[in-house]
Amino acid sequence: DTVVFDKTGTVTQGTPMVTDIILSDRYLEDDFLKMATSLEQNSQQPLAKAIVSYGISKVEPVAVSGFSEIIGRGVKGIVDEKSVIAGNLKFMTDNNIVADNFNKYTEKLSDEGKTPVFFAIDGLLSAIIGISDIPKNTSALAIEKLKSLGINTIMLTGDNIRTAKNISEQLKLDDFISDVMPDQKDEEIARLRNEGRKVAMVGDGINDSVALSRA
Repeated sequence: DTVVFDKTGTVTQGTPMVTDIILSDRYLEDDFLKMATSLEQNSQQPLAKAIVSYGISKVEPVAVSGFSEIIGRGVKGIVDEKSVIAGNLKFMTDNNIVADNFNKYTEKLSDEGKTPVFFAIDGLLSAIIGISDIPKNTSALAIEKLKSLGINTIMLTGDNIRTAKNISEQLKLDDFISDVMPDQKDEEIARLRNEGRKVAMVGDGINDSVALSRA
């Protein structure tokens, strides 16, 4: 009676593209892109691949030292002797990076259904890259058919509430659950089951595997 959908690559095309670059006045775009592309080329995450695909057409990446990645949060490393941290807003908070001066841009991107990726350089938030992953042409039709059968449709995503709301409204889903870490997806499926629902899940990523098996 309930079908839960992963977002990226399931109801969306899974090929995110860079749509916006918002820079502080401390860096020129090419200088920033060199650092961002160099750092993100060490990650296999879809948003990172989108940034690299965009960046390598404009700049030449350089070596990164001290690279580390926190799944569901972001990446960090040393590029051209500068400390570069990239990821979601939670990752900025984890690293004591203040993001208030970019709030209006963050809200605008999210309202447009875009995912903001934050970049802090030497401890200061220096840029946001907006990334869009549009719905598949078939998603709305599939969801409409499920709803016509009386099945409840829910999207489960790590995206923030504004981005998730935009995609959910485009696809006319019954509900969405946002800001979910990969290891929390299983908890959300368990919660829905505990409500007495019979739950199916549709997902394609390794992060979905535990939740898929529970469903």
